[in-house]
Amino acid sequence: MADGANQPASTEREALIREVLLAHHQIERRLHASSAETWIQTDLTMAQIKMLFVLGKAQPAPIGTVAQHLGITLPAASHLTERLVQLSLVERAEDQEDRRRTLASLTPAGIDLINRLREGPRERYRSWLTVLADDELAALATGVRALMLHATESDPVGKTR
Repeated sequence: MADGANQPASTEREALIREVLLAHHQIERRLHASSAETWIQTDLTMAQIKMLFVLGKAQPAPIGTVAQHLGITLPAASHLTERLVQLSLVERAEDQEDRRRTLASLTPAGIDLINRLREGPRERYRSWLTVLADDELAALATGVRALMLHATESDPVGKTR
């Protein structure tokens, strides 16, 4: 923790904090705008999108397992699967170990879609980082590492306040 962290912030320090917050907000807005088109063009229900992301974590997955992760019934999960199969985003196969179970997995088109939905902003951000001068990138990396360290120490993932 930096010296003087418990002392009142100076006007100059407070101005820097406001500047960082404003810049971060503007970056976030541009990142969201850059991925908005992909989301807008995605003509899927939220349940269908959720199913794609569930399958993106672990596949192939039994339809029953997908239903449990989504908190829906087996018939509802089967219906979602059928619709995504029709859209060529998911494929079904019989479980070779238990023929009573049907497994669902993403097709290459399904993988591509969730990657674009998830990674689109990251790629845009990466492209912005590549144009920074070496000293600018090093300074940014130092600051981000310091912020990340403080964030993980003071508010670990899973800890509720």
